[in-house]
Amino acid sequence: MWRLRGGAATVVALALAGCGDSGDNPEPVAPQAVADGAAELTRAVGVMQRKGTAEFTLTYTSDGVPSGQDGIEARGAGIVDFANTRAMYRIRYDEAPDVPSGTEIELFSDGAETYARASGTREPWELQEPDIVASGPADSFEYIATDTVGVHKTGTKTVAGRACTVYDGKLDFARIRVRTPAARRAEFDRRTHGVKLQDFSVCIDKGHVVREYDVEVRVPGGGDFVLRLVSRYTRVGSAEPLRALKASEKA
Repeated sequence: MWRLRGGAATVVALALAGCGDSGDNPEPVAPQAVADGAAELTRAVGVMQRKGTAEFTLTYTSDGVPSGQDGIEARGAGIVDFANTRAMYRIRYDEAPDVPSGTEIELFSDGAETYARASGTREPWELQEPDIVASGPADSFEYIATDTVGVHKTGTKTVAGRACTVYDGKLDFARIRVRTPAARRAEFDRRTHGVKLQDFSVCIDKGHVVREYDVEVRVPGGGDFVLRLVSRYTRVGSAEPLRALKASEKA
């Protein structure tokens, strides 16, 4: 059975094997800048949800991998349907622990359930083990706003030809933990290695649309071992909505 942990948004640190950077002493930011940043991020998440759908890409990379160990080098693309809390996407792994290079899988998340199958086949979709918090790109996306702190404007950049404003902030693992089922909180603590905060950045265009989400995860005790996930969103509001899987399509 294929198995993929985590989604593409606020639980990315868990998705990347529960690694993180403690970041317990963030640089102080003016209260008004934080208030403005939080308001804009909340507004942008709401805009994405109202628009309903988007095409998105995922890029996983790693640097500073210790000698003799595999890093993570992978890329993916698909559709996320915020309105129906679904996503369908494909990931190709060029390098990953215990995964043959060139492996491609397809994933379908629907609410709290995630299914997977070998890419390019018509095999039945196999239900995956539930994630600790959110299960996929659609249901985890909303927590970018509610589970973050210290969000503030840091600059501008261009993403896929669109000018946007960059906001930096930190994922707050204490907030994420509150949503973890009580029976799995010990697992949550074990996988996060006591990390409390995790840096992330998001790029929002003039229409209050999220164009890029970027997080770097430093492995505790791993020296310079850093994992990075970048998600980009296009065709926001014009991608096709996703129907639920039929019973006959499931294993």
